[in-house]
Amino acid sequence: DVDDEATIEALAQEVDELNHVVNLASNPASGAVRDLERSAVLAAFDAKVIGALLHAKHLAPQMPPTGSMLFFSGVAAWKPAPAFSDVTTNGAVTFLASALAV
Repeated sequence: DVDDEATIEALAQEVDELNHVVNLASNPASGAVRDLERSAVLAAFDAKVIGALLHAKHLAPQMPPTGSMLFFSGVAAWKPAPAFSDVTTNGAVTFLASALAV
């Protein structure tokens, strides 16, 4: 459950070593901005951005230097469409991945 830090931390404690982590989590808050509920936007960020950050926080220490983490963002960050306001989470996870790589 990427919305629950304790779940991710428990996974990290259960494994000795991870070579690769793939995060496909998503909970889109699509629709026109005027129709968005705050709770839906927060859930979208929890799933896509905060979940990825928590994976890095707890699972990276279990990885060798050659390990990798793959976070999926989405094409919507670069090709926005009408009534698809969830582009901010896609862009944010891309920038998060860049920052974590440093």
